[in-house]
Formats: sequence, C-alpha cells, structure tokens
Amino acid sequence: EGFGIQIGSIVYFKESENVLVGDIVAAIIGNQILIRRITKLEDGKISLGASNNAFPPMVFENANQIQLIGVASAVFKKFPDQSEEA
Repeated sequence: EGFGIQIGSIVYFKESENVLVGDIVAAIIGNQILIRRITKLEDGKISLGASNNAFPPMVFENANQIQLIGVASAVFKKFPDQSEEA
C-alpha cells in the first residue's frame, strides 16, 4: 500500500501542466508542500488523496486553489546499512 515513498526516500518531480488521475504530485496548498495522488479530475474540480487512509481526500472546487509543483517521475530508496541492523 501507499506510494512506496518512505523516510529517507528521494523523490524526483518533473514539471508538467497536464496531470492524470493516478499521478503522484507535489503541490503547494496554503503554506504546505504535500505529496498526494490525483484521485479525481472533473468539471474543473480536483481531488488529492493521501497514501494513509487516516487522511481524507482533499477536494478543491477550482484547480486554481492549489499550485502543482510537478509529477513524480522517480523514487530512490536508501537500503539499510548492514551495520545498522547488527
């Protein structure tokens, strides 16, 4: 489950004016930068879902209410250092 993004992951985003349902995006909402999945696009409305079901989807009546930074294009994960597990 989730986006596969964990603490220590490095996520690369590419600028894009076109987003699709299912895309993982970085967005500025208020004074926060959030990583969310586009869950719905219709009639000018946009819905952003979190990977954690404890957070309900964020629905915006107008896409101008948020600023999309970009669409995730790659996730790099750090493998645990063997000495950390011993």
